[in-house]
Formats: sequence, structure tokens, C-alpha cells
Amino acid sequence: MRILVVVGTQLYQQLIQSVLGDLHIQADYVADGQSALRAIRQHSYDLLCLELRLPDMSGLDVCRQLRAEAATALLPIMLLTSDDKEATLKESLEAGITEILRKSNFEDLSRAFRQLIGSMLTQVKGRVLYVEDSQMAATVTLRLLEKMGLNVDHFSSADVAWEQFQRQDYDLIITDILVEGPLSGVGLLRQIRGLNDERNRIPVLAISGLDDTARRIEILRQGANDYIAKPVIEEELRARVTNLLTAKHLFDTVRAQQKKLEEFAVTDQLTGLYNRHFLHEAAQQAVANANRHQYPLSLLLLDLDYFKRINDRHGHDAGDAVLREIGALLRKSCRDGDIAARFGGEEFVLLLVKCPLDDARIKAERVRAEIEAAVPAGHRITASIGVATLALGQQTCFEELFKQADLAVYAAKRGGRNRLALADQTAPVST
Repeated sequence: MRILVVVGTQLYQQLIQSVLGDLHIQADYVADGQSALRAIRQHSYDLLCLELRLPDMSGLDVCRQLRAEAATALLPIMLLTSDDKEATLKESLEAGITEILRKSNFEDLSRAFRQLIGSMLTQVKGRVLYVEDSQMAATVTLRLLEKMGLNVDHFSSADVAWEQFQRQDYDLIITDILVEGPLSGVGLLRQIRGLNDERNRIPVLAISGLDDTARRIEILRQGANDYIAKPVIEEELRARVTNLLTAKHLFDTVRAQQKKLEEFAVTDQLTGLYNRHFLHEAAQQAVANANRHQYPLSLLLLDLDYFKRINDRHGHDAGDAVLREIGALLRKSCRDGDIAARFGGEEFVLLLVKCPLDDARIKAERVRAEIEAAVPAGHRITASIGVATLALGQQTCFEELFKQADLAVYAAKRGGRNRLALADQTAPVST
């Protein structure tokens, strides 16, 4: 980024040098208006910063001359002034000043300068779906978007663009309203907004040569986030694209954080399984569904045998490693719809939906054997497992089902551990 600074005092030159230095930006400095005009006509600058009152002319006169020339008509110009009269501010904006910064407060000036320069330096990233059937218009827009570092997929037909949209994730849609083919840009917008997933929130920038108020309002009502008229001005397009992508990335960040918080609320952080809180709520619903729809439901309660010895002999880090590997083993053993949770300490629960007693017994034996053979984190460990089943026509609650499985675990422990026991049976199942 290249900046020209026009200030007549050493103090403000040092101030701006300090601010730009923190932003790692180099600038050229001149002290009067004529020098500024010569420099701008000889070099290409991204930003001009000048004082209102210069030794040879007004900063507004410099601005007016630049706005009258095509090469500099869109150059961002920051004005430094201590004059807060309404008439002066109005005249500055009419002359074409982009931003007015107050010189009266050193700290506020520095902060405003940093924010403005920082926003100009913001680099947006993303993939853009661009729909435009005019090759001339597309060439100009594609050049700008690619210059911004964006990945762009260009289509002249909204129908083809819609097919591609369903195969590829995008961060922004830019579409002309009137394009060739049976599907218009408005039709594409309706298709996207009609989706039932998060893709219906993707930002859409509509472009049209029909620049009338009624058309703009209608496009926005259809769900467009922004609207721009042809012929497209490059700096305007850059600003609108940057704003939409920045908002999209911010939303994605917030949504990802929200999902993470939701996961923390229901997940045991050590094992990655569901936690006790989630289990209680999900199990109550699962039992209610089983009662209502008359299908079997089984619960396996696992208690690792002599787990305390691992913590005592090898430390809690070793114990945590064992629990993590057991958690991974149980997670892999689940079918879709089953729930694997860490109930607390070395206790785990598997809630098996539509699983009768015989199948639950086979499942429990397989899990017991897998744990015995696993040697997690290099330590031999076994598990005692209690099995309880909600049979067809049996009305009960999760607490009662869990109590039955818990009693079965005690029976397995009394029977010698490393075995399973079925609820309502006094003798453990030997292995």
C-alpha cells in the first residue's frame, strides 16, 4: 500500500509516521499542495492524507483538482483539520473528501487513522460464484475479484450456476439479474433462499443495468444482501464485496464458536463421549419413545475393574490416557442412534435403541472382550458390565432401567469381575 501525506508541520508528520510505522507502511511526504499534485501525477498512490490549510493552497482545492481527473477521481482522500464548523465539514464532503479526521485530539486522531488504514488493508478470502452473460462486464469484474485474491467460478447461465452451487461451497454469490437461459438471477436468488440448510444464508450481491428504486426494493425483498448498478465502479464493487465477505466470515466464526459451546455443554472433554447431563435428557426421551412405539431398548453400564490401581501406580495422566482410549473404543462400537456416554469416573453407559435382550447380551460380551484385548495406553484393563432391557410392553423410566443395570454390575463384580450380568438375574454370566 502506498500513501502520500501532505502536512505543513513537522509535528503531524511525525505523528503520522508513528502510526504508519506501527502498521508497517511506508509513505511519501510533501509539505504543500503543488508538490502533492505533482507527486500524484507522477506516481500511483492508494491513499492521500492532507491538511485543510496548506502553505500554498487549501487542501480542498487539491481534492477538487484530483476529483476532476479520471485517474484520481476515486482516490481515497483523508482530510486533517481542527475546524469543526458545520459549513467547513459540508464543503469538505462536497469537494470529495472521503474521511475527515480531527487534529485537535492526538489520541483520537491516532486511533481513527489506525482504524481507517487497517480497514483498507483488510484482505478478504473466499470463493465466489459469479453469474454474468456479458463477456465485457465479466472481464472487468473478474479482473477485480481475482486482484482481490478471491477464487471465482464464472458462469453465463444461472441454471448452470445453480447446478455448481449444489456441488461446491461458496462464500459469496454475485449475479446479474437478467441473464441468458430459463433461470434468471432473481430465480437463482429464490432457489438459494428456499434451501433448508445453512447455505440459504450465503450473501448475494445483485447487479443490474436497470437502476430504478422499484427494482432495487424488489431485489432486496427477494433476499439479496446488496445491490449495485451497471456500469460497475471498481472501487464500489470492491467495497461491497469486502463488506459482504467480512460479514460472512464473522458470522461463520460466531456460528463455529456457538457449535463449540454446544458441544462443550453435552460432551465429556476427556473421552469425547456424551456427558452425564446429556445422557439424562437423551435417555429419558429414548425411553419415552420406546414406550410409545413399543420397541425394545437396552442399557449397558460398564465399570472398569481396578481402575484406581492405574491412577495410584502410574499417575492420573496414565489413567486419563486409558479413559480416552476406552472412550474411542465405545464410540466405534455404536450404531447410528445409539448413545455412548461417560457417566462419571470409570463408569460408561451404552444406550442401545431397538435392541432386545439377546442382542444386548451379545453386544456386551463383544465390548467386554474388546476392552480386555485393547491394552489401552499400555495397561491391561477389564470391565464389569451390567445389562438391562426395556422389553416390549414394559413401562418404566430411565432411572429404573439404570438402577437395574447398576445392580447387575454389582453382581458381575461379585462374580469375579471381567464379566457381564443381566438385570433380574442373580447369577453373573461367566466368561
